[in-house]
Amino acid sequence: MPERRLQVHKIDNIGYGWFVSEFLTITCPHCGEDVETSFDPSESGSEFIIDCEICCRPMTVAVRVRAGEVNSVEVQAA
Repeated sequence: MPERRLQVHKIDNIGYGWFVSEFLTITCPHCGEDVETSFDPSESGSEFIIDCEICCRPMTVAVRVRAGEVNSVEVQAA
């Protein structure tokens, strides 16, 4: 399972709420380098496309969450 860490953010500078983003370290399917990305752990799952910070090629990241825990992470070339 990829490395994970949490970070709490203010929604705005006035302080009207907070949200948590979770960070994953994933491996680029193109160049093999590790890349850090974030997602919202309160959703049951999300799928998004990001570009590798090293080789700039796109990848699809699918994160599945169950009961607040990451159930699976899939990374594919986009």
